[in-house]
Amino acid sequence: MKEKILLVIIILTMLNINDIVGQEVFQNLNNLPNTIEVKAPEFNTEKKYYFKFDSFQNVLLIQDLRKSKKDKVHYYQFLYEIPLNKLNSKSFKISKDIDNNNELEIIIRTSTKEIMNYMIQDGEISSISASSAISLGNWTYSDSLFKEISNLIRPISSYLSKESSSFDVKKSYKSTFKFIAENVTSINATMDDDLSIGNGYYYEQIPRKLKSKIVKDIKTSLEQQNINYQYPIPVIIHISKDGILESVFVGNQPFDKYCQIDLRKLNSVKIENLKRPIKYLFLIE
Repeated sequence: MKEKILLVIIILTMLNINDIVGQEVFQNLNNLPNTIEVKAPEFNTEKKYYFKFDSFQNVLLIQDLRKSKKDKVHYYQFLYEIPLNKLNSKSFKISKDIDNNNELEIIIRTSTKEIMNYMIQDGEISSISASSAISLGNWTYSDSLFKEISNLIRPISSYLSKESSSFDVKKSYKSTFKFIAENVTSINATMDDDLSIGNGYYYEQIPRKLKSKIVKDIKTSLEQQNINYQYPIPVIIHISKDGILESVFVGNQPFDKYCQIDLRKLNSVKIENLKRPIKYLFLIE
C-alpha cells in the first residue's frame, strides 16, 4: 500500500515539474518585441504577443494584443489556442516573409487543423476559426533580431516531441469557421462540419449572471494576489454537459504569475439544460 501511495506522489510530482517547465519555456516568448505598425480601423496598431500555458487543458494560449504606439488598446483583439499534443520540435519556425524579405515572421504549425483563432470585438467573440498554422509578426528583418528570436524558439523545440519531417513555409493553410456572430457579415465563409473548439467543447456566449459573478471574483482574486494588469485579460471557462464549472483560465499580466480561482465559489451558479460541454471566452478590462 505504501509503495502505491509513493508511486502516486512521484507521478504527481513529475506532472507538476513538467507543468513548470512548460510554463517557463513558453514564457520566454513574452520577450518578443512589438511588431511593425499596420493600418487598422480608427487608428493604426502594432501587435504584442503574450504567451501562457494552460496545464489543465494542455494548451498554449497566445494573446495577440492590438494597440497603438501610444498604448491605446484597439476594439479588435485576437487570441490563439494551440493543443500542446499537436505540436512537435518542427512546429515553430522563424523565417523571412515569403512576400517581403525585409520582414520576419514566426510560423506555428500543427499536423491537424486544431489551432483555434478567436477574433474578439469589444470584449466578445465575433468569430472562431480553425487552422493548422498561424503566422506571428511581422518584424523588420535584421540579423540580430533573427538571432534573438531563434534563441527564444530553440528551447521550445527541445521541449516538444521530436519530428523529422521537413517544414514547408510556402504551403498554404486553409481555415474553416466554427462560429460567426450574428452581427458579423461573412463573405464565402466555409463552416466546419465539426463545430467543437477543442477537447469536445462547444462555444456559447456566457450568461450575464455567470459572467458578472466570474468577472467580480477574478478581479477580487487579482487584487488579493497582488497581480496588476494593464491590458484586457482573456478568460476561458469550461463547463461540463451537466452544467458544472470545470476550469477557469485567466490570461493575466504579468505572465510569470497565474491568477488562482476558487471554483467552489463559482459553482454556486449552475448552468441548466446543457446537452454538451461548453466553452465560454471573453475579455475583461
